[in-house]
Amino acid sequence: HPVEAAGVQYFAWSPDGQRAATAYGNNVEVWDATTGRLLRRIEITGTTALAWSPDGRTIAAGAGRNTVRLLDPSTGTQTASMTAPSQGTVNPGYDPYEVRVLSWSPDSSRLASISGGDLAVRVWDAASATQVYSLTVPASPFYTPSPPETPMLPPGTPTPAIPLDQPKGAPMKDVSWSPDGAYIATRYGRYSMAGQEIAFWEATTGRFLFSLPTEPAVTPAQPARSVEWQPGTTHITVAIGRTTQIWDVASATQ
Repeated sequence: HPVEAAGVQYFAWSPDGQRAATAYGNNVEVWDATTGRLLRRIEITGTTALAWSPDGRTIAAGAGRNTVRLLDPSTGTQTASMTAPSQGTVNPGYDPYEVRVLSWSPDSSRLASISGGDLAVRVWDAASATQVYSLTVPASPFYTPSPPETPMLPPGTPTPAIPLDQPKGAPMKDVSWSPDGAYIATRYGRYSMAGQEIAFWEATTGRFLFSLPTEPAVTPAQPARSVEWQPGTTHITVAIGRTTQIWDVASATQ
């Protein structure tokens, strides 16, 4: 369906496939997937990610400064806004903490989020709109921190300050829940030929369980490029370099 010149930036299906959510500019819109009819338009500023809850009752929309907004697709209202403190300091107008990844737990009770410049996965309780815990990992031996990427700025704009109090660790890239909601998998490190690894966590408490070992014969280490849970099990498939590994997270065995 045609939208304004800004174009659709983010898209999410409802679990039953009957509705679709799109985001562009300062709008999140809900559409009837069969007829293409616009059902709701929700005005919010700066959407950076979308995720529809598995129970179909809530749309999560990412924004700047580690903020997640919860929207009711049936009424078009914002039901909650959740914000966590940013790590480090930056110049005004430069925000590396836009929420870029959103992942609902299978029962829709919790939501995991990752911000662009953050070193943590934040897990939220949807009902109370509060942060339950955050997941962070120490830097991998194959991860070499690099200065933050500088965005394209208008001429004359001051160069963004590099945070001096940035915690030591590895940037989070992706997060997913096991089908039964008992475990969380996180992918962290650089988007390069070295440094990406997978860590597993207990979803109820956020307790670290284990991370995938790095092949000592490969230098530098091959990154984990793809992670997929097997439906109805605690098995997860991980593509590392030229190999595919299947792990049982419950027993921590391959």
